[in-house]
Amino acid sequence: MNKKNIGVLLINLGTPATTSVTDIKKYLKEFLMDPRVIDIPTWKRWLLVHGIIAPFRAPKVQKEYLKLVQPEGLPLRVISKDVENQLQEKTDYEVVMAMRYGVPSIASQLNVLKEKLVDQIIVIPLFPQYASATNGTALQEVYRCIQNWQVIPNMKVVSYFHNHTQYVQAMANKVKHDIERYQPDHILFSFHGIPTSQLTAIHDHCKCGASNHPCQENNVYCYRSACYQTASLIAKALGRTKDEYSVAFQSRLGKKPWIKPYSDQIIEQLAKEYTKLHVVAPSFVTDCLETTIEIGEQYKALYLAAHGEQFSWTESLNKDKEWIDTLVQIIDEKVNA
Repeated sequence: MNKKNIGVLLINLGTPATTSVTDIKKYLKEFLMDPRVIDIPTWKRWLLVHGIIAPFRAPKVQKEYLKLVQPEGLPLRVISKDVENQLQEKTDYEVVMAMRYGVPSIASQLNVLKEKLVDQIIVIPLFPQYASATNGTALQEVYRCIQNWQVIPNMKVVSYFHNHTQYVQAMANKVKHDIERYQPDHILFSFHGIPTSQLTAIHDHCKCGASNHPCQENNVYCYRSACYQTASLIAKALGRTKDEYSVAFQSRLGKKPWIKPYSDQIIEQLAKEYTKLHVVAPSFVTDCLETTIEIGEQYKALYLAAHGEQFSWTESLNKDKEWIDTLVQIIDEKVNA
């Protein structure tokens, strides 16, 4: 098949159109009204999001977005566009980048590929570890958008890539550069958290349920298990033993229990044991509020306040050449599968 007849749809989470409170509210409503993100009855979710979270959180979040904004826009969108351009230049595929929430939408980018008359579409949600609230919702939206097309091209999906050799090596190489620079006593792998109910909901694929321990086996559809496997693979590539790193989960929202241990609590504990801590966030491939602000500012302040002496962290893969090469390999492998 001619590569020009193959489309590649990359999907990132999304970001507000601007740093205005109005646009942030709009983004939060679209994001948090997704039942795969907040899995409670619709009327309760509507009241929570429209009545509490969006009106009260948007002005607070605006202050954080203003710290990140660049002349070209917010970094997640700017970096994502750069990744799209680099892949388009490096391959003969028709490459487009969509946002699950916000613009450019999945629907609009699928229509771009439709107009190019591609015969095959490779869909890659840019979330290494599979979770219903990320990969699941992105793929659901793809299927919703194409369900009424008269011609539905051959679709191939990359559901996860946390255990892909080149992704692991790209992460390890980036972390290695930083730990050689900062010489930390301990490494914390901090993954984005999800409610424990989302693990319980996939009981056919995941037996750990509400337990605070990962599945005994490497279960690719159990988010927690995939996170622990990711940390283990990166640590192994770095030559680190199990006692030289920890795993925790960040960014919890609301009062429902989320998977543990929690990163903020672990950081306070680690400050009592280690003077120099380094944090890695392998569930993010693009820097955003959760990395630059939550880890780079809030967790740093938390660690230092708990009498830790040195805090450092590794930026996401962003638009690194090795990450672009990894995406090319993932795409080629899926095309030839």
